[in-house]
Amino acid sequence: MSRRRWLIGGIAGVVLLAGIAGLYILLRLRAYEQKIDDAIFSGIGPGDVRDGVYRGEYDADFIAARAEVTIREGKLEKVRLLEYRHGRGEAALPILEEMARRQRLDVDAVTGATNSCIVIRKAVELALESAPPRNP
Repeated sequence: MSRRRWLIGGIAGVVLLAGIAGLYILLRLRAYEQKIDDAIFSGIGPGDVRDGVYRGEYDADFIAARAEVTIREGKLEKVRLLEYRHGRGEAALPILEEMARRQRLDVDAVTGATNSCIVIRKAVELALESAPPRNP
């Protein structure tokens, strides 16, 4: 009989641990979704800040980016990622060239990598927001 109790106790323990792990993952997913939803963009652009090199980062838990932005003569000369944690969001990388080509941050997201694009755009925006204004 003690083997049976031990087996039932072991199964109950595994079920309990699985429930706790599931709850933890669910809470992390909820926080991730909230950080994506909270990524509101200000509309700042390369012409709004002084020339220089600026860095910004945005961490949405499952996706995070640290960007370096180079502004020269009021134009977005270069955008590069210093760090990028993305899971399957590698498809979002063309958004960097698109921002530089169009000279603005509000470019279309890459299909299938929308959240990664949001995180990258937010990191770039925060880099620009860290810069002194062009005309103080």
